[in-house]
Amino acid sequence: NDEMFLSIVKQLGAMHFGGKLALHGYGEPFEDEKLVERIGLARKFVPDAYITINSNGDALHKMSFEFFYAKLKALFDAGLSHIYLTDHSKNKLRQAAMLEKLKKLKERNPDFAARVSYYRQLTKIRNRGGSIEEEKFEDLRADGRVAEGEDRDFCISNINTMNVTVDGKVTICSDDYEETDIFG
Repeated sequence: NDEMFLSIVKQLGAMHFGGKLALHGYGEPFEDEKLVERIGLARKFVPDAYITINSNGDALHKMSFEFFYAKLKALFDAGLSHIYLTDHSKNKLRQAAMLEKLKKLKERNPDFAARVSYYRQLTKIRNRGGSIEEEKFEDLRADGRVAEGEDRDFCISNINTMNVTVDGKVTICSDDYEETDIFG
């Protein structure tokens, strides 16, 4: 809620937090009608943070290029540092359409384009938080589906990343889906 969000960014600001502030979890940030406003508040109160969002790109895929550009402009103007788009679909037309939008974006505004990362069809699984059962994980490893160098014993979240759930709990790992390790 608005009060919790404001409280969190004010506390981060008071700490002079300068790490990565990712305004997403395992939901879709574009579902939040106040996303631009929240990014603006985060930038105001936590000016040194590297503010990011991760999106599956569904909302952006449906937009014309002009709306796509306007949405990104609003986000970056509000203070967003970077957006990571991940397309898990196998739809080649959808991927081609996004690549075309990104090409146009690079032509119109290279600075914006440099602040957008697009990943297609992630095929390797990670178990950074240890939430995948050991037996299932080993089966996936045997099938070649585990990312190279994946260590399932600990979270690899950057030490400068603070993971705060929507209800204000601080977790030790962004992949702690079930919030088993709350420390604040």
